[in-house]
Amino acid sequence: MEAMGILAGGKGTRLFGPRGGTKALVKVGDRPLIDFVLSEAARAGIVRLAIAAREDDHELTEFLANDTRFDDVTFIATNGVSTLDGVLALNRTLGSEDHLLSTCDVISPPGALRRLIEEGRKLARSGCLVLFLASDYVHDDAPIWIHTTDSGAISAYGKRIRPSRLVFGHIRWVSRHLQDVLRELDTSSVTTDTELMALLVREQPERLWALRDGSIIDVDSPSDIEIAKELLISRPFQGA
Repeated sequence: MEAMGILAGGKGTRLFGPRGGTKALVKVGDRPLIDFVLSEAARAGIVRLAIAAREDDHELTEFLANDTRFDDVTFIATNGVSTLDGVLALNRTLGSEDHLLSTCDVISPPGALRRLIEEGRKLARSGCLVLFLASDYVHDDAPIWIHTTDSGAISAYGKRIRPSRLVFGHIRWVSRHLQDVLRELDTSSVTTDTELMALLVREQPERLWALRDGSIIDVDSPSDIEIAKELLISRPFQGA
């Protein structure tokens, strides 16, 4: 696997105020937020990126143009409102190959992406379509809960199901076979990415799995930044 899609269309109004800004570039310590994802991607051997971002986000475009860690960076214009739009656009771009998909605002444990790729390759032999990076702790105002069977396959997924000890960490491994399944699936009632993944869990049993890893934080507000700084002090980040 050499490809990764990143959702970076958010304006970060909780960080910048009503007018918003480039959420991907908000600083956590001395690093732009998206750099935590990019550094882990580079360490995992990713060389091709597809970025779903607002068409007018020139600041982010310039930042990524100066990043020499990747051989190819493709921008996909989105309206910056729907995560589902971004997910589907990235799948259309990268769906012919196995790939990773992440938001731009998540800080994961060192080596997590590499472990996700390795486990995804193993589970692909048994037909896995999506492998979610999951955690016992994700600092997230609207956690997506995951229930699993004893084997690790996901049995329920969503924000409105019974809370559990396992939460989606906003990074996933995606099989190239997902594209074919989505073509055959009736998604007419689906309006969010969470609903789409929950539908797949119901319609494709034993084909979506969770990989439990360490502490993960989703940065959406100024208080999240402070929590992230504390987390990074106790768990120093290893950049590429």
